[in-house]
Amino acid sequence: MEYDPTLPWYRRLHWQVLAAMALGLLTGWAFGAPAAENIGWIGQLFMKLLRMIIVPLVLTSIVSGVASVGGGRAIGRLFGKTMGYYVLSSMLAALTGLLMVNLIRPGRNADMGAAAQQEVPELSTPDSAVDLILDIVPNNFFATASAG
Repeated sequence: MEYDPTLPWYRRLHWQVLAAMALGLLTGWAFGAPAAENIGWIGQLFMKLLRMIIVPLVLTSIVSGVASVGGGRAIGRLFGKTMGYYVLSSMLAALTGLLMVNLIRPGRNADMGAAAQQEVPELSTPDSAVDLILDIVPNNFFATASAG
């Protein structure tokens, strides 16, 4: 969407976003936590829909990127750079995780004996209509389609 200076101020996207944020803050302040619990399913549905389009969006962008590169040698260079970036970023993430675990040492003072002896109650709650709607929308369309 291009910037159009002929639009009135209330039709410009940044003002609409700010107005929506202000409206959300006022609604949250006026109605509080009970209202948020009643309409929370809308946010969950929105997030599931966003997660559902991630894989097709990434796949489409990769295919269009490869198609725009051209032929043989250029695609080989692009593949090499992509794999190099993937390997380096994965190594950096793994090294960062190892460094943080060794520095912070999570669970060092945890008493696991008491936690293992506790009995976990079994939960059984009936699905509501909202849960049914949320379960209809998959997180990953391709994984759901390939699973059968």
